[in-house]
Amino acid sequence: MSSVWHPTAVGTPDTLKAAGQEVLVSGKGRTLLVTGFSTGSVSSGVATVHFTNGQKRDVVLSLPNWLSGVASDTSVVVASSAYHQRHTQAYIGGPSTVVRVDEPARVFATKIDIPPAFEVSSVTLPQGSALVDEGLNIMDIAVGNLPVGLG
Repeated sequence: MSSVWHPTAVGTPDTLKAAGQEVLVSGKGRTLLVTGFSTGSVSSGVATVHFTNGQKRDVVLSLPNWLSGVASDTSVVVASSAYHQRHTQAYIGGPSTVVRVDEPARVFATKIDIPPAFEVSSVTLPQGSALVDEGLNIMDIAVGNLPVGLG
């Protein structure tokens, strides 16, 4: 199972904030792997997995907080750093900078089991929050077979 995230330069957007978007996904396997993290106090929401046979299934998508979260029964840490970078902009259209913040940060992966013989066509993300620093931040969604450590 492979996942690609942050394919762009530092300081450019690398996540999709969950806000009810439908994301097209293709591939065969037993697992839907969602990579990302949460910010603020919202760390989960209901997503809908759509299958090529027309069926769909609501699932709870949960990703721990990137600054304070820890691995759980449903998620593992896939990357961690002693510091992170924050993009700042005083006002819309104003000058922006990328600053180093000396506090640890983590990226997680959570798995959603796919019924046998089903193929995923898309995922509708949870509605999310209108607040900037609140909600689920998705880095990648991939379909494949269960990765080591997420059993």
